[in-house]
Order: sequence, then structure tokens, then C-alpha cells
Amino acid sequence: MKKDQIYINHWLQLKPYTNETNIDLYYLNICNTIYAKIDIGEKIVLLSYISQDDLKMLTCFIVSYFEDVISKIGFWETFQQQYKSQNNKQLPFYAIANQDYNEGDINIQDISFLIWYYINTIQKEHSISPFNKFILDISLSAMEVFEEEYEYVPENDKLKTCYTLAKNVDFYDVREFIQKVIFSGFLFYPDINQRHDLELEELLLEKKDEEEYMKLSYIREFRETYTFNKKSSLLAMSASEWGYHFLKNTHQKTQGAETISKRVVGFFLYKNQDKNLIYLEHIASGKSFELTKKSFDDYNNLKEDEILYIGLVKWEGYWWFSGNYYKQEFNADLILDQKNSAVDRASVNFLNPTEYTQSFLEDQKKTFLKLNKGSLTITLPENKVDDFIQSFITHHNDTLKLSKEEIKESEERIKKEGFFHEEFSNQEEDQNFIDVNEKVVLFFNPSSGIEIFYGLETIFPNETHNSNLLEITKSDIISLLFSPEYSPELIHYFIKKFKNKVSILKESPLKEYIAELDFLLQFSKINHYEEQNRITFIGNS
Repeated sequence: MKKDQIYINHWLQLKPYTNETNIDLYYLNICNTIYAKIDIGEKIVLLSYISQDDLKMLTCFIVSYFEDVISKIGFWETFQQQYKSQNNKQLPFYAIANQDYNEGDINIQDISFLIWYYINTIQKEHSISPFNKFILDISLSAMEVFEEEYEYVPENDKLKTCYTLAKNVDFYDVREFIQKVIFSGFLFYPDINQRHDLELEELLLEKKDEEEYMKLSYIREFRETYTFNKKSSLLAMSASEWGYHFLKNTHQKTQGAETISKRVVGFFLYKNQDKNLIYLEHIASGKSFELTKKSFDDYNNLKEDEILYIGLVKWEGYWWFSGNYYKQEFNADLILDQKNSAVDRASVNFLNPTEYTQSFLEDQKKTFLKLNKGSLTITLPENKVDDFIQSFITHHNDTLKLSKEEIKESEERIKKEGFFHEEFSNQEEDQNFIDVNEKVVLFFNPSSGIEIFYGLETIFPNETHNSNLLEITKSDIISLLFSPEYSPELIHYFIKKFKNKVSILKESPLKEYIAELDFLLQFSKINHYEEQNRITFIGNS
């Protein structure tokens, strides 16, 4: 029977290498010292939220922070510098007095924050308060061990070397470094690293009967998506943003990491080429892309108007092939489908200025406010939602002065490609499934259009039912703050409108959460930071 202790395989999960050194064994011993100091009561509490293996990894995670600061690796410093630049203070949640906090050194507040972060990312079922007693108790125990070891603990030079980028590099070297930061750096283990592994595991289970080469392509595609298009729970930053700031904070040349774009993946028409570049047309949007031949060896085998499915990333002014690629003959049906796909057109929206989008949304917002007595939310019975939306469409089309043909075309486009939930676009067919007693909240999000939510009628009552605000509980607010389905804009709207009307917002931990609202929304709603704006197109687009 195995002892209840931490083994080297646990520790190495937080490292970019697989063979331990004597220094790794030294830090492993510190892990076990801290793990042994967690008393049975604290373990019982922790194990009600996370598994025993996750508890062991939490200990390794805390000690990796110690190693990072001692060895001057740079992960913790990079996070602190970025947080401080956004919030003008050292750390979320915890009160810091200058005399009891040494920036750049080991601090108990850092440990407490990291425990909070770990537990709230490794599991999502429970929202654990940063002021929970067991967090403080474990932080105190860890700090005692760190203070005892401080004068003797060795620096991990091998680890520092792993996070040093060479001087003469190309896009693929920079990509590899960024992937090492995000997939091997201790700071991202409970977050983006675990999300990547769990989602990939689910996908491969679903595709278990496919050929091996297809499975490898899924793995490659997944890694590419997480490298360029996903965000971390910490500060909602991408891997390339973390890579850039890590290089900058560790006084290395950034090697163009700041120029890396989001990844575009989709169908392109091959047009022609010259000595250095391959000219492609993104089928859905019609946009032109210039692919550097440095990144694509198969350029001699391309034929005009062949269709390429390919991933592209821009680095230092040029598009580079990144991920998977295959080609096929010209296909008119595929091209038509692509040109009619709002999703595929939107995949390159990040390349466009947003002035038109913002102007369009502002016009929609005015219509919504006019129709709804100046409020951005309205609570309706489910069977009245379709009527409200149709009224909204009619009023907005009237302001645009569209012809009958344009109105009909816009309504068809809404049904086909609109942002509204599917159940509302098919209500004529689904009337039997609508619950007349079910309440639905509609919110006009100034950044994306109308959003529809169930179960929020108490939190967002109509003006004539403001007494319902007395029924709001702490659990309601915590769910609103932490649930990924509710947009950041909805939360800001709620706080602005009801901060002085809902007394529990002034109680702990809600008042501390509200003080850190931007950080908390970045943390809990990363899907909203990853997505492109979703717009309900009404009228000309």
C-alpha cells in the first residue's frame, strides 16, 4: 500500500522536463513537509471540494511558487506586474500594508491567493471564498516551512534555462516557447492546462474509433486553439500575451511575441504566388491573406482556385502556417456554404475596426430602451418573449426605413444566423413546450445585443416588482458572479443599478468581490473574453 505522500511524478507535472535532478528532490521534500502539516480537519474540508490527488498537486503548486521566487523564474512576477498595471495594487482580495508585504519575496498573502485560485479553477462546482479559514491556516503552515528553508533552498537553474528563449528565432521557435509557458508553467496548471487536457480527453474518447493520423490531427488542432485563441482565468490573457509579458519581465528580447495574432482556421482559395508569398482568399469573408513561403513547403503543388483548409497566425507582419492543412478541388457548393456562414465570416472579425459594429449596436440599444421604458432588462413570461422580439425587430426596422424586401430578408437572416436561442427562433413549431409560468429575463448587452436568461427574475425584477429585491440571497449573487453563462456586462449592469438597493452586497465576501469585480469577471467568465461579439443583425449588414 502506497504511503500518503507526494511523489516525484506529482512534482514533475509542473515542470517542462521529465527527468528529475537533486534540486527537484529537495523541493519534493518541502512538498511533503507542508503536506504533513495539513491537519486532518483541513484535509476533510479540502477533500469535500477536490480529490486527494488534487490536494497533493495543490501542495506542489504552492511550493512551485516558492521555487519560482527563489530561482527568479518569473511566472509570479509576471502575473503581479500585469495585475498591478490593471488595478494599481499588488494582489486581489487581501489587504496589504507596506510593512508586512515584500514585493519580489515570499508573502503569506501570495500563498493565500494562490490557494484560492487553485481550488476555484481545479473545480467549478463550488465557489470558495478567499477568506475561508482553511486557506489562511494552510498558508500559515506553508509560510513557516518556507521561512525555515529560505536560507538553504537551492535555485533551480535547469528550470530557469528552460524558460529562456534563444536570440535568433522564427515563428515556430516563439510558438514553442509560448506553449512551454502556458502548458508547463506552474501558474497555469490548474487552469488552462487542465482545461486543455480534460477537453482533449473527452474529444479523443468521442473519436476513439477513428484512424490514428486523425487523432493526431485533433491533438494538434486542440493545442493550436489553446495556444492562440483561448484565454487564461487569470486576467483573461492569451498564451501569446503571457509569453510576451514573461519575456519582457525577465529582461529577454520579446522576439515579436507582441505581434502574434489570433489564429484563423478555415477554407481558403489559392490564387497565386511569387518568390516569397502565397496569396490566399478567405472564402467566407473574401479577405486576402499573404502566407510566407518560409512556413509552407508544399507551395509548388498548389493549383489556382484549389481550396485549402489551413490554420494561419500572423507574426511580425506575415501570416505563417500553423496547425493542420489539407486541400481539395474547387467546390462551388462548399464556397456557397462558406459565403453564407455568419460563423465563418465572423472568424476574421478581429482583423476589422469595430466602429460600424459599435454604431450598429448603439442604434439597437436606443430601440430597446425606447421600447422598454429606459431599462436594459425586462422580465417576461416565456410565451411573451417572441412577441417582444418581433416588436423590437419591427421598431428597429422602422428606424432604418427599410423596404419590405429588405425587412423580409433581414428576418430570414435572423432566423438562419441570428444570435437568439434556437428555442425562440422556432416557437411556431414548439408552442406546446412553452411554460406560460416560466419567467425569462432579456438583457440588451451593449457589446453584443440581446441576451436571454432563465431563473433571474428575482434578481432582475421589472420596475413594478422591486420588492422582489428583498428575496435575493448571497447564493444568487455568487452564482451571478461565478457562473460562466452570465456576461460581464450583465453583472456590471446589476451592480450599477442595485448596489445601494440590495443590502447583502455590503456584506463579506460580496463586498470584497465587488471591489475586485473586473478581476473576478475575467476569472469566472473567460468564455465571454474568448468569443467574438455576437450581434443580432437586423436590417442592412
